[in-house]
Amino acid sequence: MTSRTKLITYVVGLTLSASSLALASPRQSLMNMMDANFVFLKQTTSLKCLGITEGQFEQALNAAKPACQAKVPADISHDQFEEYAQIYGDCVMDALKSELNLSENKINQCEQEEPAADDSLEYLADTINTALKMHAEYADPSEVPLPLYPGHKVISHFPDGMGQDSLPVIVIAIDEPIDKVIDFYASKVPNYKRFEMDDGIIYLESAGDTFDFLKDFKHYTKTPHVMIEDIRGEKYAQKEGMTKVEISYRK
Repeated sequence: MTSRTKLITYVVGLTLSASSLALASPRQSLMNMMDANFVFLKQTTSLKCLGITEGQFEQALNAAKPACQAKVPADISHDQFEEYAQIYGDCVMDALKSELNLSENKINQCEQEEPAADDSLEYLADTINTALKMHAEYADPSEVPLPLYPGHKVISHFPDGMGQDSLPVIVIAIDEPIDKVIDFYASKVPNYKRFEMDDGIIYLESAGDTFDFLKDFKHYTKTPHVMIEDIRGEKYAQKEGMTKVEISYRK
């Protein structure tokens, strides 16, 4: 997973952009995410080396998008999300190369002169994390029905949910190993279903036999759950604690 994709995934998981995904169709969600990718592309690419201005880049991008969007059907399913993201992204990039007269060799040459993408992305992540933490200060964590792990720090809290039909959610950081945190919450939600995830686990009050974060996103936003993740290797997470816990609850 690229640094840009990791940041977008992180933002979707922790900010109000999650509400737009919960409400939007898969096609609109794809467009929203690709638009974010294009913004990062502009900010982290050496346009000077390529011999183009920011205005030329934006003009070519805006000209390319309508025809490329037409390649994405209105009724794509979540299963087709990655396939059409690739189709749409490739279409836009091919159009940019053609319109701006950029050869593959020139692009490869300028990759050596690109500003550090990680620096730009890390700055944006820090800004988002700071805003989330400030927002959380106005919410009352005492309304959360499940106990919050001793010594936790609240890093985001949306007591009114993150969109239509979304349950309230609080996210906390804990300076303890993930196994210890999992043991703590396993005893608090004995009737929840447990599913393994890339960097941790999720307990859902109700679910089928399997759980896929993308396919079951709407169910995830509407269902009480406890998601526990190891954030030690996550560059864009809040820079405090070893483990992140997201608790979605009913008031």
